[in-house]
Amino acid sequence: MTTNVTFIFSFSQPRLSGNPGMTMDWQGAPASPSSFTVKRILRLEIPVDTYPNFNFVGRLLGPRGNSLKRVEATTGCRVYIRGKGSIKDPEKEEKLRGRLGYEHLNEPLHVLIEADLPANIIDIRLRQAQEIIEELLKPVIIEVISG
Repeated sequence: MTTNVTFIFSFSQPRLSGNPGMTMDWQGAPASPSSFTVKRILRLEIPVDTYPNFNFVGRLLGPRGNSLKRVEATTGCRVYIRGKGSIKDPEKEEKLRGRLGYEHLNEPLHVLIEADLPANIIDIRLRQAQEIIEELLKPVIIEVISG
């Protein structure tokens, strides 16, 4: 399975502010490049067309949302399930479609992984989150053998 990955957004900013032109870290020493916070959003498409009967949202969330919470806790990234089918109740989703803040409901089902981390670790953490999410997106096919 190939996953379509897109970087949506990326920018850097100093973590702490001090004298203009000289950024200081928490100990008062000049800040290193690793102390700059970088924000990136990674988009992963969910293969709903390939596996129309598989419950991707349930698989991503896990029991009581624990799978998603575990990804967020281990990587420091935020994970959002967005797009058509991301809201459990189809009637509620239809009512929200087109409203401000729910524009994503007009797009195919996808996952956004957002990281706001120091520049020296953000790529590693995003890759970790991506690998975990991609593993969860692999459908488990159970074969029934009758004999």
